[in-house]
This record gives sequence, C-alpha cells and structure tokens, in this order.
Amino acid sequence: MKVTGLGKTPVEVGAFFSDTWRTYQKILQHNHMHHRELYALVHQELQNIPPGLEILDLGCGDASYTAQSLAGIPFSRYIGVDLSTVALALAAENFSHLPGQSEFVTANFVDYAQACSGQFDCILMSFSLHHLTYGDKDKFLGQLSRVLRPGGIFLMIDVFREEGESLSDYYQRYIGQAERNQWKLNPEEFVAMSEHITTSDLPDSVAAIIGLGQSHGFKDIHCLFLHPDTTIGLLKFQG
Repeated sequence: MKVTGLGKTPVEVGAFFSDTWRTYQKILQHNHMHHRELYALVHQELQNIPPGLEILDLGCGDASYTAQSLAGIPFSRYIGVDLSTVALALAAENFSHLPGQSEFVTANFVDYAQACSGQFDCILMSFSLHHLTYGDKDKFLGQLSRVLRPGGIFLMIDVFREEGESLSDYYQRYIGQAERNQWKLNPEEFVAMSEHITTSDLPDSVAAIIGLGQSHGFKDIHCLFLHPDTTIGLLKFQG
C-alpha cells in the first residue's frame, strides 16, 4: 500500500476535518444520503466482474463504504484519488484488511483522469461529479471513456436535478426535504450544510448525464437507484 501525490496542492485545512468532516460523518451514521442502499448495489455489481479486476476510485474520501463494498471481491488493484491527505490516510486504514493491492494518490480527480495513461475494469465515483459545470462534466466523461477498459463499468453515485428543475429550485427542494425529514444535525451544522450545497453543488438531471455518457461512447447506461425525495442515484455506464 502506498500514498503518492499528483497535481494541485492538497486541501487539508484543520477546520474542514474538525467541522465539515464531523457533520458528514453524522450524515453517514444516520444514512441520510442512502449510502447503505447504494453501496449494497455497488457490491452486487462488483460481484459480476471477473476476478482480478483493477479499480479506480475518483474522489474516494476515506473510502469507508467502498472498502465495505469490496469485502469478498477478488480485486487485484485499487487506486483511490482524493485531494485530502487526511482522508487518504483514513482510506488506507479502511483498506488495510483487504487482500488486493491498494494505492492512494493525492490529486484533483479531474487532473488525475486527464493524466492517467492506464485503463481500469471499474471506475467508481461518489458525490463528486456534481461539483463540475456541465461543460466540465462533458470533458471529464470524455476522459473516463478513455480510461475505462472495453467491457468495464463506471459506477457513479451522485445527486441529480429533476427534469426541468432549475438550480435554485433544486437547492430549495433538497434543503427542504432534509429539514422535513429531520436530518440529525444541530442548527449550526444544518446551516453549514445548506451553505455548502448552495455554493458548491451543480447537479444536472439523470437524462442530461446519460446523454453526455452516450455522446462519449458509453453503452447501456442504466439508473440502478434513484430516491424519489433526494434524487440521489446510482448510474451504471458500460464501457
């Protein structure tokens, strides 16, 4: 197992992991973003890939759910990419019990995909693509179509807008459903989460992302999960 660096300066401000990271862990603990259901589906999909698969995980964070989804999966190589070295250190711990070779790279996931010269049987992304503009999503998916081996799969977990929904309406709907469903955050955490959403999230609709994937040659793109309230979903792209 090794950790390396590439590209931009790592983002690891102490306040991020003392505040935002703690809030995110509470969201995970209470399954507000459906991680349990989503990664159960990821595990099912990985079981269908022949042994020895090579996996690229872009924007992996601490990879806690990814490590769980790989339990019993005979992968040969896993590369996790994230800007935070703190998150990658946690990811390395979470992978320490798994038998496959694992490597963790400090990099912006867009830069890594652009510079990547290898190919992978499976590419994973979780709650990362929605930070890019539509044009940057288009360019990025073009890079992934090159990095994914023929016959491989790209599994993407993310938030999506409803068809015809504006960004401002998305923000209002998403934050409103979190409030109605009584996400277990204190008032300060809820405000911070809301500010993060309205300043950082740029989701597109499922149909828009599928259209971009098709334009770059991905085959048999399917939505495996889409929650009716949060419109958090899992898309599967076939290489």
